[in-house]
Parts: sequence; structure tokens; C-alpha cells
Amino acid sequence: MYMSPPFVAPGTGTIKIVLLPTNLTTMTQNGEPLLLKGATFHAIFTVQSPAMMPTPPGPQPDTMAVKPCTAKLITTNATIKAS
Repeated sequence: MYMSPPFVAPGTGTIKIVLLPTNLTTMTQNGEPLLLKGATFHAIFTVQSPAMMPTPPGPQPDTMAVKPCTAKLITTNATIKAS
């Protein structure tokens, strides 16, 4: 679900994460890379059902169907360390 002011009635969508090599470790014990915390990565949010803006004549939909954005991994896992 998402909201994007002034579209305060929630809509739905899917997010696709776009990782660069700088977002991943180069080697782990099992051979699979790990996502590094703190590095910014790109994401693309695709709207499936638009959020709505309430208005007196009736709700108005968010017309932006694709929303590019950036994100950062934040974790509370203090056990695994990677570089």
C-alpha cells in the first residue's frame, strides 16, 4: 500500500529494487553476495491501484503510474559483518 500527499486514501503497487555492484558484497562463505547496509539503491514503484485524493465532487486518482525512488537498507542485525 502507498499514499502520496495529497492522495491520502491508500493505493497499491509493487516495488522493484535495482541493485548496483556497490550495493553488494563481493564474496561470502557460501558464495552468494549480501546486500550492504547504508548504501543507497534505486527502486521503481509501479502503481496497480492508484491512491486517491478526496474532493467534494468525488475522489481524484493519483495519475503518476510509475514512481522512481531511492532507498537505503537499515538493519538491526549486528551478527553478520561484511565488506
